Amino acid sequence: MNDETGGFVHAPDETGLVYAWRLDGSGGAERAEWGDLEAAGSVWIHLDASREFAARWLRRDAGVAGWVAEAMITGSSRPRAVGAGEGVLITFRGVNHNPGAEPEDMVRLHAFADERRVITCRSDRLRSAMDLREALEAGRGPRRSGEVVLFLAGNLTRRMGEVVEGIEDDLGTLSDEIGPGARRLSDAGRRLSAERRRIVRLRRYLGPQREAIQRLAGMGLGFFDEADRVRLREIGERGQMRVEDLDALREEASVLDDELKSELGDRQNGRLFVLAVISAVFLPLGLVTGALGMNVGGVPLAGTSLGFWIVLVLMIVVAVGVLIDLRLRGWFGG
Repeated sequence: MNDETGGFVHAPDETGLVYAWRLDGSGGAERAEWGDLEAAGSVWIHLDASREFAARWLRRDAGVAGWVAEAMITGSSRPRAVGAGEGVLITFRGVNHNPGAEPEDMVRLHAFADERRVITCRSDRLRSAMDLREALEAGRGPRRSGEVVLFLAGNLTRRMGEVVEGIEDDLGTLSDEIGPGARRLSDAGRRLSAERRRIVRLRRYLGPQREAIQRLAGMGLGFFDEADRVRLREIGERGQMRVEDLDALREEASVLDDELKSELGDRQNGRLFVLAVISAVFLPLGLVTGALGMNVGGVPLAGTSLGFWIVLVLMIVVAVGVLIDLRLRGWFGG
């Protein structure tokens, strides 16, 4: 995987321009620089808006409404699609594939799209943006601005689907590990809690993102033709399927949690039952030994050599009698 900033003539840490591509209309593109962004043709501009130069360019020179620029720089992270004149402001969330990050720690991506350009602002490196760049480099990428939005929406949804499938596999593994005879249930419990948190985080953003894509399909924007709208609706349907998958996985995780608690409860009850039986058997025996161990005169059988054996037999009879009584009371499932 190539570095997202590799090879661009302006250092992103100085300008905030990660890269820009001028689409050639055939699936390919050529790199553009700051001075080329106003030239004719469709262009995709990818920014790190945390850099002052890029933020200033958005506010002053990008030709977008002030509220759009502010939303792209510091706006809400909730997925949405809002009309902005002849364009649209979109907020997407993508799976986090950065080293040391969890996939459900979603990366924010703001985008403004109109007839001739798409401006995107990232909060962190995003694999879907890299995929788009690689597709353009290979000559099989979007041909115009509307298709750039379609590519990003479809790719983000697909990668979310891969994470959802991974959660499904993990829950299947946990299901096999939770049950009678399973070991290290505490470890399984921690993993199950982690999976439930992943589901909640993904569900938090996947639902609104599906709604944003469906809204985008119905906005009637001029740079989306009917085929684009059909594809957007299909992407929205795939997003809906993933939302339903997450809801089902949430229910499955809840059932597994109930099974885990039940198994842990059964094991604890089993241990308590053993302790209760031991206590019931040895309590009267302790009473007998305590009485016979008193250092006073008149202790029974103290003067005979058979005293120990007589008391031992008596204790065995008492123990057996207690066990029989517990059996008759149904303590052993009888």
